[in-house]
Amino acid sequence: MTSHAERILDRVSRGCSLNRVFVAGEDAAALADLLRLRGAIVEESRASTIAEVIDDLRAASTSFSLAIVCLSAPDLGDEDARYLCAALRRATSIAYLRIPAGTNPGHLEAIGSRPWWERHAVASGFRRHPSVAHLVAYEQIDSRGITPWLLIEAVPQRSESPLDELRQITADADAAIWRYARAAHFVRRHDRVLDLDCGVGAGTAVVGPAALADSVVGFVRDQAALQYAKAHYGSGRGAVEFRVAQPTDVSQCPAESIDVVLSCRPLPSTFWTAGVIDEIRRVLKPGGRLICCVAEEDLAVRHQIASGLLLDRVLGQSGARSESESPRWHEVQIDNPHERPSVDCGSSSR
Repeated sequence: MTSHAERILDRVSRGCSLNRVFVAGEDAAALADLLRLRGAIVEESRASTIAEVIDDLRAASTSFSLAIVCLSAPDLGDEDARYLCAALRRATSIAYLRIPAGTNPGHLEAIGSRPWWERHAVASGFRRHPSVAHLVAYEQIDSRGITPWLLIEAVPQRSESPLDELRQITADADAAIWRYARAAHFVRRHDRVLDLDCGVGAGTAVVGPAALADSVVGFVRDQAALQYAKAHYGSGRGAVEFRVAQPTDVSQCPAESIDVVLSCRPLPSTFWTAGVIDEIRRVLKPGGRLICCVAEEDLAVRHQIASGLLLDRVLGQSGARSESESPRWHEVQIDNPHERPSVDCGSSSR
């Protein structure tokens, strides 16, 4: 049976450097042994409280590539989270946290919940690590009664962008990031991928390393978005790159040069013209795929896409527009116009 320490290491090793690691709390000794077997330099803290962890992080004489903190905090409060996240931000580039929640009925947000921790992390200069969308099922991101765990990474620059879903703690941002994670399942090793509208690159960073694609090119709308995308998601992300272009600039791509065209942010229904579909068909290699999202009211768009490409699969995404909806995916019958998901995520083939 896999131990708790092994499960934690499996989560963090998928997208994190195990060069120099700080471990504290429950399973610290077991984690330290496993990490050393993988060649990591480990600083093992004997701390049993958040205050002691903070002290050890502040006293560290070196910075870490990863910090793992797993302990119980029955009296957890905002001040604990604020000081712990600040100490982590000074000491490490990536952190894994699992701290069971305290209770405070008068608090506006559930103390110890995933959104509560993420808001404190973002305020301290972190964002969600792109790997999280592959390690946590969309249906589980807001599960009640389960102690959440976080994988966060330091923001390289303190610039802001409302388009960066890994720093936005909302139902809409969750839905967008998990759409990209779902799309990554349809990307094969060595594929060449084009993202028609990647915002500032957060979703593109979710797809690229996970799918092991040969290249992932994201179109951004302007120079400001390009600078942000390069600074935040262009370094150390394998074959990910960004270009200033509009979604319609797919027409500039060579014929049969792309394996997967992505459109994970719903574009206006007016975008999906017969001419655009023809251009996507032209740039796709034989057997290439279009993975796109359309809003529930855009049934005509679905039919327009199906008129030019073979519609393989349609998934409905609930929880994309409201905190009150439970996040979930469900299959949509292709020929049933009465299905009403919040967003369709369709896979079509040339």
